[in-house]
Amino acid sequence: MIENERSRKHQDRINAMENDSPLRDLPYGDSVVFQDGDRHFLAVGLGDRVAVRELCEYPISWDTKNMLAMAVAAVERLEDTPESLWKHRAQINCLLDLRVYLPMYRGLDSSIVPILRAGLARSEYASLRTYIRVELIKQLKEQVVRGGPTHFFDINEMLRIPELAVHVPKILELRKREIQGVTLVDRNGVIDLSPIIMTAWGYELAQALGLGLETNSEGCDAIQRKLLELDLSINFSKNDVHNPTPVNMGIGLSLYIQSLFK
Repeated sequence: MIENERSRKHQDRINAMENDSPLRDLPYGDSVVFQDGDRHFLAVGLGDRVAVRELCEYPISWDTKNMLAMAVAAVERLEDTPESLWKHRAQINCLLDLRVYLPMYRGLDSSIVPILRAGLARSEYASLRTYIRVELIKQLKEQVVRGGPTHFFDINEMLRIPELAVHVPKILELRKREIQGVTLVDRNGVIDLSPIIMTAWGYELAQALGLGLETNSEGCDAIQRKLLELDLSINFSKNDVHNPTPVNMGIGLSLYIQSLFK
């Protein structure tokens, strides 16, 4: 009960700061560290309002303040945003800004907001970056364990990360199973490749062959030849069939993958 009262008072204090006139006029993207009593806070301009976060320790360098401001702004932008192509791209850009990006993070099929929000309590940029890296690896591992998508997961890169290396056999098995679940429909010579690019290997092959979202029989023959090298093949049908997405993935990642073929 006492803890809840303290939390309420703390939030009331934050709300009052965010509504304070001088802070409310902070230009978009600008940030400022200020002291209130015996505590330090970071304010970030978001255009129509300002976001304020308490800092556990006073960040002494401009670089630290700048990185923390980026993280705060990302949380504010992404927290209540539905899954979408924009949100997926924004998450990638945020990780680039924070200098924790790896290409495999493009395939992350979950929100990074909880990681950023928890990481902000660390205040110092080095600590925040380390925390984000550790938690992102955990999310990737959980994604594999639940049988989620493995697009952009570079096997050679994963073998260098002990926490992920142990799951490489599982990833290869998932990718094989994905291909086996695909049926492509030939509609008067036009073949929709959406089902195959929603698989990790199918995506890589379509990109390597320079194919788009649709192709003809020659394009499919090229994919088939490559898959035969892996002792795999895809099914074809002249009739419309129930063709569910072979991989269970969120709408944001799905739209991002499709956008790379336009």
